Amino acid sequence: MKNVGTLVIASVRPYDSLDAYASAVANEIQGGHHQVADVTARDAITTQRRVEGMLVYVVSVATMYRLVGGITNDKWVEFSGGVSSSFFTIGASRSFDATRSYLSAHDLATNVVPIILPTNTTLTAMSLSAAVAANWDAEVRLGGVLVTGAVLASGGGTSAYSAAYNINFNAGDGVQIYCNGTGIKKPRVTLWFNRR
Repeated sequence: MKNVGTLVIASVRPYDSLDAYASAVANEIQGGHHQVADVTARDAITTQRRVEGMLVYVVSVATMYRLVGGITNDKWVEFSGGVSSSFFTIGASRSFDATRSYLSAHDLATNVVPIILPTNTTLTAMSLSAAVAANWDAEVRLGGVLVTGAVLASGGGTSAYSAAYNINFNAGDGVQIYCNGTGIKKPRVTLWFNRR
């Protein structure tokens, strides 16, 4: 595929490697790393200069942000410096059959003692498994109410996984994990969250 624009056939470099002048200005390139004065300036970065995964350091709050899941302003998430440091998982299970019931974390049913989220997060993935193949849904609930879109179907197998979620939760939310099925043998559900 032919490129369009000002085409160069070699790297753009300063005249001398000890030259005081830069060969490019970071805030004028597409993607990569930018540095801005405040959140207003971050949100004003033009869409033509945005790509998913780009980083922006905001001086006024001494925080790095990354675009995750798109390039609109609502897709900025706080970046903590490592891939694994921004993600965490929670899980719940039953060591016996479950029929339309809440699963347990550390031997406590999540409808009685919900799992409290420590920070603002985004649900990004869910997995489920059972000892025997069956049709059932894993559901995420808050206060006994199903969170819109937070459902994973088993598809009749012993396990299922999806990373197609982008559902925001707030620090302090009490997550409940529900098994919506009949006679499900030893169900287990894991949720993946990204801090935001």
